[in-house]
Amino acid sequence: MSLYHSVNIAIKKKGDSPSQQLTEVRLKLDDNLPTIRNELKRSDTIKIDNKLSFAKKASQSNDCSIIEFAEIAHENEINFILRDIIDEKQNILYLIESSVPDWNDKDYEESIIKEPTTINQQLIQQLKLNHGLFLNGYDIQRGKEAIFAEDGELNINLYNGQPIVYTDINDPVSPTNLLTFFNNIDSKYILRLQPSDACINFPIAEITFKSNLLESFSKCRDDVEELSASYGHIFARKTLVGGKLFIKDLSMATRTQIDLFKSHVIWAYNLAKENTNYIPDPFNFHLLPKIETLNGEKLNTPEKLADWMNNLYQKNLFDVISYDDIVPVFRLILNSLSEYKFKMAEKQPGVVNFKKKLSLEEWVGNAVYANLVKWIKDNHFLQGLIINQYRKIAKSKKIAINFIEIPNVRSSNKSYLEVIPYTNKPIIPQHIINSLYMNPRLIKSDDIIYGDCNFLVKFEQYEILIERNYIKPSKEFEHDINVALNNMKPFKALQDVFEEYGHFFPQKITLGRSLKKNITHIPHIYLDEKETGEMSAYRIDLKPPIFESLKLYLNDLNISYLLTQKENIVEQNELPDLMQNLSNLEIIEMDGIISLHKLLDIEQQRKVDIILNNNNEVQDNNKNYKIIMTGITNLKDLNNENSEHYKRIEIEPPLDDDNYEVFGSIISKNNLKLEEFLVKFRLYDFNGFSAMIKTLRTDNIITECFLLWVIVGNPSVSSVFSPKNRDLQIDYIKELKIDRNEESYYLIQTPSPLSQGCCVFVNAYYSSTTYEPLNVKSVILWKRNQIMVNIEPIEPAMDYLYFNICIIPSDYKTIKIDREEKDDKDVYSLDLFGYILSNRNYNQCEKCFNQCTYLNIEWCKSCQIDYLKNNFTNWTSGNKTIDNFIQEMQLKINDYSDVIFEWIPYNQFNYIKEIGKGGFATVYSAIWKDGPLKYDANKNIYKRNLNKAIALKFLYNSQNISDKFLNEVKKYSINKTSNILNIYGISQNPETKEYIMVLQYAKKGNFNHWINKNYAYFNWRDKLSALLNIINGLKEIHQKSLVHRDFHTGNILILSEIYNFGNCISISNMELCGEVGNIDENKIYGVMPYVAPEVLKKRPYTQESDIYSLGMVMYFVATGKQPFYNRAHDHLLALDICKGVRPEINEPEAPRCYIDLMKKCWDLNPNNRPNIFEVNKLIISFHKSYGMDFFVVENEKIGMQFKKAEEYRKANLSSIKNQITIHPQAIYTSRLLNPFTKILSEYDGYDTQCLEQLI
Repeated sequence: MSLYHSVNIAIKKKGDSPSQQLTEVRLKLDDNLPTIRNELKRSDTIKIDNKLSFAKKASQSNDCSIIEFAEIAHENEINFILRDIIDEKQNILYLIESSVPDWNDKDYEESIIKEPTTINQQLIQQLKLNHGLFLNGYDIQRGKEAIFAEDGELNINLYNGQPIVYTDINDPVSPTNLLTFFNNIDSKYILRLQPSDACINFPIAEITFKSNLLESFSKCRDDVEELSASYGHIFARKTLVGGKLFIKDLSMATRTQIDLFKSHVIWAYNLAKENTNYIPDPFNFHLLPKIETLNGEKLNTPEKLADWMNNLYQKNLFDVISYDDIVPVFRLILNSLSEYKFKMAEKQPGVVNFKKKLSLEEWVGNAVYANLVKWIKDNHFLQGLIINQYRKIAKSKKIAINFIEIPNVRSSNKSYLEVIPYTNKPIIPQHIINSLYMNPRLIKSDDIIYGDCNFLVKFEQYEILIERNYIKPSKEFEHDINVALNNMKPFKALQDVFEEYGHFFPQKITLGRSLKKNITHIPHIYLDEKETGEMSAYRIDLKPPIFESLKLYLNDLNISYLLTQKENIVEQNELPDLMQNLSNLEIIEMDGIISLHKLLDIEQQRKVDIILNNNNEVQDNNKNYKIIMTGITNLKDLNNENSEHYKRIEIEPPLDDDNYEVFGSIISKNNLKLEEFLVKFRLYDFNGFSAMIKTLRTDNIITECFLLWVIVGNPSVSSVFSPKNRDLQIDYIKELKIDRNEESYYLIQTPSPLSQGCCVFVNAYYSSTTYEPLNVKSVILWKRNQIMVNIEPIEPAMDYLYFNICIIPSDYKTIKIDREEKDDKDVYSLDLFGYILSNRNYNQCEKCFNQCTYLNIEWCKSCQIDYLKNNFTNWTSGNKTIDNFIQEMQLKINDYSDVIFEWIPYNQFNYIKEIGKGGFATVYSAIWKDGPLKYDANKNIYKRNLNKAIALKFLYNSQNISDKFLNEVKKYSINKTSNILNIYGISQNPETKEYIMVLQYAKKGNFNHWINKNYAYFNWRDKLSALLNIINGLKEIHQKSLVHRDFHTGNILILSEIYNFGNCISISNMELCGEVGNIDENKIYGVMPYVAPEVLKKRPYTQESDIYSLGMVMYFVATGKQPFYNRAHDHLLALDICKGVRPEINEPEAPRCYIDLMKKCWDLNPNNRPNIFEVNKLIISFHKSYGMDFFVVENEKIGMQFKKAEEYRKANLSSIKNQITIHPQAIYTSRLLNPFTKILSEYDGYDTQCLEQLI
């Protein structure tokens, strides 16, 4: 039954119709409640906190305005408390709106006047309030006959108390039976009894009824037994209506499960009472204890429990749950109620006995897990974290997760203060905010909660620990992710989803209370200083008594008040009260921040990663290319009479970038590839492209054909990425071929190994200005990492070509079509688009039938190694160790151009001439008569390169071969493309017996010597090219986990004339090169300006030390001047280097980006220096930005910096040359530096003040 129809409000005022009166009252109540309140108070009709009876007070008042407002119809008086203006409005409007079904209903209007007691009588009749109650030992039934007349006084009071809990219900062995009268227990009592662990009453209203006894009852003279059979045993003058739940199997649950169960009940109860829209229970799984309603309905899920509560509190669908103020029926006959003093216990349907009666709050108690649900709701645990428009961290709008296991809750009674330096506040760059994936390490808990405040006081109460496997994405989150994944513009769609649900989620949440303050000056004693000099947050634990302990610090920092998280001021004298009341918990700290997308299932994560290319650590632009859209276009609108056709294809949705490539072909209506048509794609823009189709035969009917096309581009730039082919992996190549080729065969290197079944799409273009597409005939040959492409010749011969190539691995056989203009299918074989690699055009070695290394050169690695092995017996050095070493070096051959390492007799050398002397060896130039072996690609044989100029490195005291000697030999390279000096072999001086390394000869000397002669011509393009060569050599060393240890311009050699800085620069002098950390710390060797400060202080030489030296090389490249050329290289310079003094350089002498990188390389702290790969990436970026990349200028601003630096270089050539006067004690050859570094051994840190004291 619904309480909506148990109350009715009417107006008793002459003159107006009831409808008009009701409307007037409704408007006055809704629009002018403060006026109502004032009128009531001014007329002295009512006071605050008194119960209000409109009918009674109105009848006693002479103020007509009071009568206008309301009076209780049907002789009902509804009591409610006037707490404040909001409660008045809610209560009064509730009664009015719930009681009046239709303000314009004339029938209803008449019923108010003619039949004012109709609704009361309905309620009395339906609840049988005028009947007695029959007790049979296990149930309550209404008496057959009425006792009182229906026209009595009915009062309904809304219930304002808490729900009531009865424990241990219906114990069969208990002697108590509340549902019996004179022990009239049914014989089936025990069988019908249903024991429960608890019963919870949720009352909503209390109904009392008074009336006159019916004459029929008053005259009844039956005995008690007969009287009870007709009228019942007892009469209840008070009836409680609401809902009743029986709890079973609670005793079988664990403590945690019981707490969790209680949390479900409170969650549903609070939501229904507050009239809040349904929020999913955070622990959304079946309840362990069973719940049944009074009519036996099972509420076995949180949703069913929430629905039941909502029906009770919002729709007022109630049952009778208790009877009270009870008198025996026979006392009514005797009319002796005034003499009846015995109070009978309340009677409840379904409750025979119970152990305890508790309020819901008492029953729940301090159960942590019951409170957990409230904490989750109040603090929005189910939402993720986002970065809002103000670059602050906030909660997301939508629920992102649900719990599948209960989090661990730990008590934590800690009080402490934290002081956070401003420099540690996280600054999240805009490009990070705009990305889908943000690094959780950027997210700081204090920034989430406290913003810019740097003085925090925290009172911890609980820690909530959420394991990764305790949570799962909400169904709504998963659904919206799937919708975004299927969007043609998934980047924007995913961005929107993560903005709504969050980017992050905390796995540790600390609850308690916190206060904050922003202080301008932080004394040094309140901060921690790291080794790097960076200030870090400082935490101070507060000892009991907490307030007194806190007060000392507040006074010390001159803090008179603090702020709550909601910016409310708390004066110092108010702190004790706040600290005593920590019940309203709030989040004071979050930790264990994880990316929200990591909570998705593996398949969704995989799809998201594909979209974002998250697994690709190499940020090469070509590596990020994918098939972003496909289509098939009907050519029926073309003209068969024409031999050349132009077709415009519009694409939907449009792209955000026009830097893409289109591949495709013409197919017949029977899905056959038609080679008699040539198609070229051009005029790319955001909205589409054009196809130029040439008909090669006159009998071709173009209007019956279709154009298959596929767009390859960078999805993150174009913003479009079709879901149909996202799993398809490709290799994308952009290559420039500069050489002329009359036969029009071009060899292309591929980034990944090829295999049979791979599909290759090829587009070729002539020059970067016209970008005219060319006709690609076919892929002629292929091999491991190479394909040979045949282009239709064009006259005159081309200087260079541009190739755009897409390679699809053999794992894929088909492509799905997005835009279909052909009805029969949406999946097409790859061979309709491009060229399939097969055995027919696979290049094999004719001898061993293994794969040849190159397409255009018949050189086979396997055969060459076999030849060298068979030739081992045809030569010897006379030393078994040397022979074994040479054989090992020969078997390292990997390329036809590699050096074949040899034992070279000393008599092979002519014109030996000393050219340099160092601390470990003397170097000579010489002519090798026979010369090294060199592969002749035309004749497919090795031939000697006669009279080859080489360098001979005589090592001191090397008569006895040593591991040190052999290790140095290994450090040199046999790879012709390497930027480490090549080594040809080993020899021995027959007179001194010293062993000799036979090395590549650097015709142009070292880098220092070359720049002194050529600086006027050394422009910034050449500088960047030279640096890339140098970096490649150092990168090769570092990739082998080695360090050079003597890296400076004297050990960088120029092999030949420099035209375009190909492989003409090599790193030499590898004698000190060794494994990281393996060094004799007693000897510091090198050129002082190039030696890192930590090495001068006798710390181990690391790869970071090589990076320091590279920074000095960058200075030399930029300025043409040696670092510290104008001062003595003595102990004072060593001290200055360790203090952080570096050579001066400013814009526009070098670009700002270049200077910044150089300074990072020579940073005093090795941990702050970039690694060689990071340096390489940036120099390549500079190189591209300065226009060296033929496809795109990567960064125009950086390119402009280099142009200005080049203009400055040209304008100041003469002045730069005249400025250089080298100090006589500035030494740029390697030497022992220990005599200048003794004083530094006393210091082992980065503090420059300590160094000043050492001076």
